[in-house]
Amino acid sequence: MPHLQKRHWLGELVRLHERAVHEALSSPEHARYSGMRAQVLSAVLAAQNDALEPERRLRRQPRVQRAVPVRIDAPGCKAQALTFDLGAGGFATLVGLPPPVGTVASVALTLGPARSIHGKARVTAVRKRGRAAARVSFAFDGLAGPGRELLERFLLDTVLAELSSSREVLEHLSLEE
Repeated sequence: MPHLQKRHWLGELVRLHERAVHEALSSPEHARYSGMRAQVLSAVLAAQNDALEPERRLRRQPRVQRAVPVRIDAPGCKAQALTFDLGAGGFATLVGLPPPVGTVASVALTLGPARSIHGKARVTAVRKRGRAAARVSFAFDGLAGPGRELLERFLLDTVLAELSSSREVLEHLSLEE
């Protein structure tokens, strides 16, 4: 699809996204918006996977680099930190005393004023960073419904802010009417 048509399509997505943030979508608009959001996040995932080194495992969910406040409550680990990256599947952060891989933690991410997600997340990786901290990767455990919707809207906020200058994502965006 030509670049100009993609820009028009993205303009419609931005308009719907703004209405979604204010919870002002009609049922047909919500269906269209959800489909368009899925297309953009899928294009982001494809672009991110294309950029990975060949020996790296392909991602299943797109990620954005955002510093989001997160509260972690796990056996032996209570922490408040900022995320390094965040996606629909989970997040990574720096923790002083990391819980072991496999640990399930209660987490709360603050995405903005009166916009937080509370749920469970499982530790999937721990990588030491110096003597005092470790980078810990968490996968959400069953995040669904309003929490998932809020997270995906937040991810789209980030993507839309960067999208106009990202040829890689625009190239992966195949528009379906």
